[in-house]
Amino acid sequence: MSDLSTNFGGLFRNVHTSIRWLIKAIKEAGSVEKLKSNLKNVDEIKDPRLKGFLQDGKFSGNTFSSIYSLSGTMAHEPTLKAMALNACRALFLIAKHTSMLGEDQKPKDVQDLMYNDLAVFVGCLILKLIQITMFNSHEYCALDYPIHESSPAPENFDTTIGMGISSWASLINHNCYPNARRFFVCGQRIGILCVRPIKKNDQIFDVYNTSFYEEDKTARLQFMSNYQFDCSCQACIENWPPVLEIAQGKGNFRAKSPSEKACYRLCSKIEVALREKKCEFDPKTAKYLTEYISKASKEERVPSATTCYAVLILREIFRANYSFRRASFGSCE
Repeated sequence: MSDLSTNFGGLFRNVHTSIRWLIKAIKEAGSVEKLKSNLKNVDEIKDPRLKGFLQDGKFSGNTFSSIYSLSGTMAHEPTLKAMALNACRALFLIAKHTSMLGEDQKPKDVQDLMYNDLAVFVGCLILKLIQITMFNSHEYCALDYPIHESSPAPENFDTTIGMGISSWASLINHNCYPNARRFFVCGQRIGILCVRPIKKNDQIFDVYNTSFYEEDKTARLQFMSNYQFDCSCQACIENWPPVLEIAQGKGNFRAKSPSEKACYRLCSKIEVALREKKCEFDPKTAKYLTEYISKASKEERVPSATTCYAVLILREIFRANYSFRRASFGSCE
């Protein structure tokens, strides 16, 4: 399988990731035949909430079953046709350049594999993995320098350094007013930061694109249509206005109390420091913001611009101080 990388240059990146997962799956199972049998057992589990879990009841992000169990929402027809075509191309190259399907399988055309049961299984699995990758992959980002470094910061300091799937992160559902936000630790791991109070037995929510306070419902629905799901969060049902966009865009913020005014001023100050790449992590500031958000969450039915601003800034503080390639608090380990 070592020559796969030299023969897949024309395939889009979701296929590359899918092939890597396919190879991992076969290594785990021991053979294509055993993999086929293992996945048949997974497919027989009717409750989607139980798929991907090991026999001991644990969910391991390092196993292929945890990836195989993720949702691969059906794409629009043109996209699905492109996926199927690329799956066929990948299958043909695998059969021609590797021994995955047997040494005697060296087809001259993909149609030569139509009546090979293992080839059909592998081709269908590649298509499923392409769909899973498309709807569950994350672009891993990192800052190119420590936020507190004295040297001048580059203009584009937030860099996408790769793509991958984190199965446990994909279990977190979407909400336009999330109680958690993901960020990337040293560009290698995904961290989840609590940005609003989460009670015992509450579901953890992230936001897949932008929160309600950043974009109106129409713009958010347009993004969601790409992933073919409708959001039924409270912000969408009640059509909450993009309060932060309105307050900052039109400059019409009006504080209702001295504490709200003080918090808004602090967030504005931190935002300036973030833009100038001069914001270091301050536990006291983080504690102040979390306490303000917790108190406001109990008092406000619809979040105010200040509360949303505090949520946004809290996440940006952690992202700025943890997401760079050279860690400011010791090694990334």
